[in-house]
Amino acid sequence: ATLPSIEELNQMNDESFKKVVSVLFELAPPLERRLIPKRPFGSYQNLINEGRSQISQMSEQEKRDVLRGHPAIGQKKLKGFSKIEQGTEESEEVFEKLARLNQEYEDYFQFPFVIFVNGRPKSQICEILDKLMNEKESHSPE
Repeated sequence: ATLPSIEELNQMNDESFKKVVSVLFELAPPLERRLIPKRPFGSYQNLINEGRSQISQMSEQEKRDVLRGHPAIGQKKLKGFSKIEQGTEESEEVFEKLARLNQEYEDYFQFPFVIFVNGRPKSQICEILDKLMNEKESHSPE
């Protein structure tokens, strides 16, 4: 996915702006709504920094909505940067384990598991998530 220049982004109508922002921040309507009136941005780094700032000011429900917009790790049909970030293919066994662990995590914590993947193999993410779920008693679901 190729991003438009920051100048082009600043001039886009709201719907086009949301599409580009969803490439950067996944589907995050609460964040998109907050970023639209903050234009113009001097750079993509400024946009990302403003996104972080806006997230820190959100209610807990809005933050959960933003997290829910992120595709599950190991989800098979990905697009945009998520497809690049989540990297290579894995065995069906890894996908099944990841799906099970993702569901256990969401059932326990009431929001999806999100981690910076950056091309790490899904099997490695499975190990991290498995360890976290085995230690969940030490983590509060609140």
